[in-house]
Amino acid sequence: MALSILRVIVEMKDMIGDNKDELAQRLEELENRLLAMERSIAIGVPKAAEQEMAKLKQILVEEMERLEDLARKSLAKRILDHEEYQKILQQVFQRVNGATTTFQIEMANSIQETANMIHGDIKKTALERLRPSEKADHKTILEEQGLKREECTPGTRLKVLEDITKWAYDGSSASPHVYWLTGQAGSGKTTVAYTIAKRFESTGNANKRTVLGANFLCSRQFQETQSQTRIIPTIAYQLARKCKSYANALHVADKFDAVNHDISDQMKDLLVGPWLQSEATRDSELSPYLIVVDALDEIVGNGGSKFLRHLLNAVDEYNLPGLKFLVTSRSDPELVQLCEEFTSEAICRLQDVPIKEAESDIQTYLEASLPMLAGSPELVELLRRASGLFIYAATAVRYLTLSGSFTAKEQTEMLNDLFSKTYESDSASDAMSLIDGLYQQIMCDAFHKLKGKFLTRRLRILFTFLCTAERTSASVAAALLSEDDEEAARAVLRSLHPVLYTQDDHVYWYHASFPDFIFDQTRSNFSVRGEKFAFWCKESDHHNLLGDSCFRVMESGLRFNMGNIKSSFLFDHDNVYALSEQVGKNITPVLKYSSRSWVHHLPPPELVDTRNLCKCILDFLQIRVLFWIEAMNLLGSHSQCTPMLHRARQWVSKCQNSQLDLARNIGEAANFATYFIGSPAAKSTPHLYISMLATWSQDTTLCRKWKQHFSRVPVFTHTAGDIDLPLVTIMAGEQVSAVGFSSHGSQIVSGSNDGTMRVWDASTGTEVKVLKGHIAPVKTVAFSSDDSQILSSSHLDQSVKVWDAATRAEVKALELKGDTSSFAFSRDGMLVVSGSYDNLVRVWDASTGVEMRVLKGHTDRIGAVAFSSDGMQIVSGSRDLSVRVWDTMTGAEVKVLEGHTGNVYSVAFSNDGRKIASGADDGYLWVWDALTEATMLRGHTSWVNSVMFSSDDRQIVSGSRDKTVRLWDASTGAQLKVLKGHTKMVCSVAFSNDGMYIVSGSQDGTVRVWDASTGADVKVLQGHPSLVQSVAFSGDGTQIVSSYDSVRLWDASTGAELKVLKGHTDWVKSVAFTSDGKQIVSYSEGDQSMALWDAATGAKVKVLNLNGINRLFALSGNKTQIVSSSNDDSYSVRVLDASTGVEVMELKAHTWHITAVAFSNDGTRIVSGSADKSMRVWDSSTGAELMVLEGHTDWVTSVTFSSDDMHIVSGSDDYSVRVWDASTGVEVKVMTGHTDQIRSIAISSDGTIVSGGADKTVRVWNALTGAEAKVLKGHTGDVNCVGFSSDGTKIVSCSDDQSVRVWSLSAEADSAWKLTDTNWIISAQGGNHLMWVPPSAEVPSPSNILIISRHGFGSVDFTQAMIGDDWAGCYTPS
Repeated sequence: MALSILRVIVEMKDMIGDNKDELAQRLEELENRLLAMERSIAIGVPKAAEQEMAKLKQILVEEMERLEDLARKSLAKRILDHEEYQKILQQVFQRVNGATTTFQIEMANSIQETANMIHGDIKKTALERLRPSEKADHKTILEEQGLKREECTPGTRLKVLEDITKWAYDGSSASPHVYWLTGQAGSGKTTVAYTIAKRFESTGNANKRTVLGANFLCSRQFQETQSQTRIIPTIAYQLARKCKSYANALHVADKFDAVNHDISDQMKDLLVGPWLQSEATRDSELSPYLIVVDALDEIVGNGGSKFLRHLLNAVDEYNLPGLKFLVTSRSDPELVQLCEEFTSEAICRLQDVPIKEAESDIQTYLEASLPMLAGSPELVELLRRASGLFIYAATAVRYLTLSGSFTAKEQTEMLNDLFSKTYESDSASDAMSLIDGLYQQIMCDAFHKLKGKFLTRRLRILFTFLCTAERTSASVAAALLSEDDEEAARAVLRSLHPVLYTQDDHVYWYHASFPDFIFDQTRSNFSVRGEKFAFWCKESDHHNLLGDSCFRVMESGLRFNMGNIKSSFLFDHDNVYALSEQVGKNITPVLKYSSRSWVHHLPPPELVDTRNLCKCILDFLQIRVLFWIEAMNLLGSHSQCTPMLHRARQWVSKCQNSQLDLARNIGEAANFATYFIGSPAAKSTPHLYISMLATWSQDTTLCRKWKQHFSRVPVFTHTAGDIDLPLVTIMAGEQVSAVGFSSHGSQIVSGSNDGTMRVWDASTGTEVKVLKGHIAPVKTVAFSSDDSQILSSSHLDQSVKVWDAATRAEVKALELKGDTSSFAFSRDGMLVVSGSYDNLVRVWDASTGVEMRVLKGHTDRIGAVAFSSDGMQIVSGSRDLSVRVWDTMTGAEVKVLEGHTGNVYSVAFSNDGRKIASGADDGYLWVWDALTEATMLRGHTSWVNSVMFSSDDRQIVSGSRDKTVRLWDASTGAQLKVLKGHTKMVCSVAFSNDGMYIVSGSQDGTVRVWDASTGADVKVLQGHPSLVQSVAFSGDGTQIVSSYDSVRLWDASTGAELKVLKGHTDWVKSVAFTSDGKQIVSYSEGDQSMALWDAATGAKVKVLNLNGINRLFALSGNKTQIVSSSNDDSYSVRVLDASTGVEVMELKAHTWHITAVAFSNDGTRIVSGSADKSMRVWDSSTGAELMVLEGHTDWVTSVTFSSDDMHIVSGSDDYSVRVWDASTGVEVKVMTGHTDQIRSIAISSDGTIVSGGADKTVRVWNALTGAEAKVLKGHTGDVNCVGFSSDGTKIVSCSDDQSVRVWSLSAEADSAWKLTDTNWIISAQGGNHLMWVPPSAEVPSPSNILIISRHGFGSVDFTQAMIGDDWAGCYTPS
């Protein structure tokens, strides 16, 4: 529309001539404004400016009608002299000027804001190196995982809770620092500890003087909550988030490596040292921090005792003012001795609680459960022996009430027998011996008659019940053992009914004290009346056994096509009933368990001989791992494949015997699992092989072994190029402005320009949830360190939001004042830093939104901000070209880092705080160390939008407007890897915590997950490094010539680069073979020269400097004349002598710029096309105008003669192709179909027409009927030039997408298959899903027989493939 009104203004300027200087000046000003606006629109209109664009378009439509009305008047001078018409023109000027000004301002703002959408994501912190346990936190909900935490029932344990609360509130120096709550198993210690933690975590009571600083609730049910070395790091992590002075001291100490040391080092380096160092900056009047550590007895081995010993020693030596510790555990002789120095107020032994407080409840329970014994002496004795221990009473009841089959007399006899054999304690402190005695009696009753292998068999079954990753059935437990005796397993269950029970055919234990008993050698190996019993289970040994069992089960059970799927054309959801039946039949319960849980049974490598399990894994990887992924996909558990393989890789890495190759192969299997699971191919299990194995690009020994068994899958090849295939591509829809990984790498969060955030499964790419609340593009996103919350910000709606990651609920919303351009969160989520358009950096309280301080120093708007990992420093980047470091607490400017030559739009601290990385619109990254020495990282060719350090600070990842993601060595600055595939600028990048993966978000609407490994990445790049402007076949069709950055010659069959013809000093506008095919002629608009080259040798034959020539060039067939356009406002066509470059004649008649020229094949005529919408035919010898062809409604962009010179074909910005009679000028045909401007046309010897345009398509037309014969899709940029081979069977095209493509016009090419928008290759007949290919593979349609591109392309050959009903034949067993 702008161009349309522009043309009317230009026409009016021509009509005015030299008259009315002021009016002419106004017209010229408006013309320049509209031209500038048109250039802006060509770049792209941001979404935020679309509304102003619509308003402007409406105004231009209205005012163009007024201008055209004036322009149609014949007496221009008289009209322009008329006051009324001048007034109308003034009104038009004012309205159009106002609208364009508003639009240009909005465009400028929108473009700048879009450009500033850099990654402000919260980076991985130094605190996260502590690897805190989430499950140990009282706030973590674990009911779904078999652990239910409950508060004390109202009205119970009042005295205990009151005593602890009073002690916790007492901040006097006389109050003990440690309160030890001790008691036997089942006495309620965890319930009390949980209640206290909840009470002091709550902020509802304003009078509270003590707050919960940290807590660790131990449990044997999870690996991370039963290790003593996880306690102090978790406490340090939580306390640092509550106490800033401690967090600062912890960072300054920089002893985070102690997380891998023993408990004594951890206590000193992570807790005691930093806490004492923080005392000087901590207000002495502040209330104490309460630290709760529950169930130390649940820690593996004697780790709990060691922890308490070190804690008591630390308190005794250092006092630790401001900290109070509530510790719970079972009684331990060593601990009793340690705690003798405690004051009575600091110890509460639940076994010392008066019996009557618990006895009444237990008596009621026993009488209700054993009614036949009510009032009997035996029941009174049982109550006495329970000693207030509820678990004892409950276990005894189960012992006596097997299915209600025992009579009162039998129950009495059983009790008397129990009383006579078990150890009876005189004091409540020996209550554990009571429960052990009960368990010993139960075990003896169950197994005393068994000896030798029979006893071993039964015990292995029991141990399996206790060691499995999930509760299993008796049949699965038996099948995991080589005996596979299900009846024996059920016999074990029956005999152990007091301690084990079944629910939904799964085996459970009543109380954790029973597994504790079995796993404790000193308790489960005992003597009764001189007879020795050994019932101990050494966990590491039994896990070793079960690990071997799982691999044995998978070796015999896993096979190809576990679902007996009949056809690869079927999606799993289309075959649900038959598939479910076959899966149930072929994947037995024990195979299902083994497949899901084998990694759980990899024991601590230091406790066992790992050689056998390593061999099992090695054998598993050879081929069976593929069948395992298949089975997991059929079971709906495919999302667990990648995490399980990563866990196995970590385990192998810890094995003593060097297993680096094995660990590397496991990593490859994990990447392949991610590649499959995250693709649409996962919806059809056969395509694990048909599609994903076929397209897996890794050329490793392991991959080659896999593919040896699948020689009949489709043959997929990907030519060497600079486009990388990501592991997962997530189609997010909207432009993605921010991305981040969860701490465990299992999820990805992305923010989009539509104001939404989405959480994705990192393995599958499945959308997990959508968060809506922002009303403008999301600038930053991040998971909180514990993954419980998601943080987001938008600089346009000026808000910061906190979301509950589980419920998607908006927890908090803050509106920050100021014209903000960038945001970042501190690692603890307590602070927000923002950069503004007013050159200021501001620090805010994240909980209240209160502005805390303003940092002044920059002299231009802020482009990026970030916190250091400890939150004590801030780094900012600005359009003033500087990077500045600030003290968070004081706001003081610490240092100014200068070196960038462009606006700084991304900054990041390393995790150790010693380095800073920054990126700017000059395309460079800078890495600054603590001494301000800087290293420049060169590689990006446009703005660097996002930077991040890996968790180990060894690498840096960056994302750029040049559409690439790059990986760098943080120490040397060496570029390690370039990841290409995004089709628009990359806005945000992030590392996974383990450094194995990179996630990137782009304006192309995708989130991509990449393998971050930096193995050899050698690529042979052939093709133009920029857009391709011109292309042509040689006369014999064996070669192709193309141009823009240079002139290049290619083999038309293979795409091999034959020659690069160098000589032009600027871009080459057009190129062609001469009619005899012996020479190549090229024209450079940039250096205004024509060159003639020998096609055989590439030697330069002639160079003509054509000064004054602009845009266009054509050489006559006999090479004697050149036709071109003028470079001035004469709008003329110029004919030159081809041997000298001297102008022979100038052809004038067009009223605007010349846009296309061509010679007739006999050289007697010239046709020209113009922006004035007309074409003119000239006599090439005399220069006489022969005819004018009119009909196009917009610029004529391309013209050519038919091979017999009988017709002229033209293409236009009006989206049409037209055919004209060359002798009469009559319009013969109008062909429409293109949806954008036409850039090039050509006609074959048989009259077939081809056109290419800005709609990225190549279209073939029947010249006789005008019908569209074919639409050829594949280019991803504007098609700039098209041409036919001499025999008319092939078309060549070139594009802004930097590629040259060759297309076949044969009917066979279209009859095989086609590629859908979702990248499924489907059969042309029937629409069957043949294969899925990665979007980045650029697989062309069958008619696109050759692609020449630096990006590379894929090709598929189905000739030998076994697919469809024959798909099972793609696999060849060993």
